[in-house]
Amino acid sequence: MDRRDFLKSGLFAAAASAIIGPKALAQEVEKQAVRERLSREILNYNPQMQYRPMGRTGVKVSALGFGMLRLPMKNGHVDFDQTTPMVRRTIEGGVNYIDTGRVYLGGESEQAVGRALAGGWRDRVYVTSKMPWWEMRSADDFEKFFDQSRRTIGTDVIDFYHIHMIMHRAWKDYVLPYRLIEKMERLKAQGKIRFMGFSFHDSLQLFKKVVEYTPAWDFCLIQHNYLDYEYEAGVLGPKYAAANGMGLAVMKPVRTGFLARRTGRDLMVVDVSQIKSCWVGESEKNIKAAFDRYRSYVRQSEPAPILLFNEADAVLGIRQEGAQRAVEKMENSLQNIILQEMEQLDGIMIATTNLTQNLDKAFERRFLYKIEFEKPSTEAKSRIWRSMIPTLDEQTAATLAERYDFSGGQIENIARKRTVDMILRGEEPSFEQLDEYCRSEMLGQPERSRRRIGF
Repeated sequence: MDRRDFLKSGLFAAAASAIIGPKALAQEVEKQAVRERLSREILNYNPQMQYRPMGRTGVKVSALGFGMLRLPMKNGHVDFDQTTPMVRRTIEGGVNYIDTGRVYLGGESEQAVGRALAGGWRDRVYVTSKMPWWEMRSADDFEKFFDQSRRTIGTDVIDFYHIHMIMHRAWKDYVLPYRLIEKMERLKAQGKIRFMGFSFHDSLQLFKKVVEYTPAWDFCLIQHNYLDYEYEAGVLGPKYAAANGMGLAVMKPVRTGFLARRTGRDLMVVDVSQIKSCWVGESEKNIKAAFDRYRSYVRQSEPAPILLFNEADAVLGIRQEGAQRAVEKMENSLQNIILQEMEQLDGIMIATTNLTQNLDKAFERRFLYKIEFEKPSTEAKSRIWRSMIPTLDEQTAATLAERYDFSGGQIENIARKRTVDMILRGEEPSFEQLDEYCRSEMLGQPERSRRRIGF
């Protein structure tokens, strides 16, 4: 009997049961059955990846897709030698959604997809592309552009096909007059695309109009993140699309890496919650592993990436003298490891905190720059109010900025409360309600911080 026959036989089950126990064996068998079922239901299933239903399409896509708009470049062109292994590595990790567009990177994005998915990789993913209305000179360009995309990608069927970047001008001057929705429906009926949708860059009002225009929409692609939750379709757009049975894909979920983009560097964020462990010695191992990963990124990247500790006081705390308890000893050990790693660090480390008094003094000399962000000026607060709630007029924003000495984070909290009320009530809160949010935000603050003017 060879190894494969042994594994299939009851002898293996009996041996395994004797080693790990019948209950544990039953649990493992059940887990394996679940994995096999998910492998049949989900394209390119990997247990390390999470998957989401794509609306009423009946397919599940990976929680993370691969957007092909920003790729490694060389002499002004896509570096295909770097891009192909990148795409294939993400597919090996369980990604099954590859997003491209005809105009991305001067047409080279679709070429990059075609190269990366050659040799059988196409069968493991869903592929998207987009019809750029602004390049159309007549309605006949629709089929021509679509067929060119298919040939460039190297596929007979595009799984998710968008009308690219719908906005007022596109809707009024191209989508409706050129009957692009009917053309999309025809492609779907012919089996050339599986699902039809659109990407969107305009107001919530237009978004609702587009969604309501036809029940044929299967999905949409919008910009959405925690910072710009009232930008374009905002936080209500996804809910409206979902209520109409549409799948939703999100672009710029981390605002295109805002911090790293400003510096031209990649960003490695240390998840503090994953550092500390209840098991003896694990916290120390975890922090060492974080610095080891960063060193590896430094060797592979040019320029050096940024190592970010957010809410750093959780791990850069004050060491305890004469520590007796195990927890205190662990905390001291953690601080000593971090101090040593910082001494040897070849790169850039940024730590943020609101509680500098909780940081050990030994860290002070190891940070070259120490920057304190004070509360914004009245003028700056007014701009923040308008950026968080774009519908506010200048006078209202200025009034709120004068009345309340809030930080940017507090203004964001109020904007979120307002958004929640909009969702629950279906209407925009009045100024009086907004003012009430401000007063509730001040609960627990000293009376001297309250600046009441005119009421």
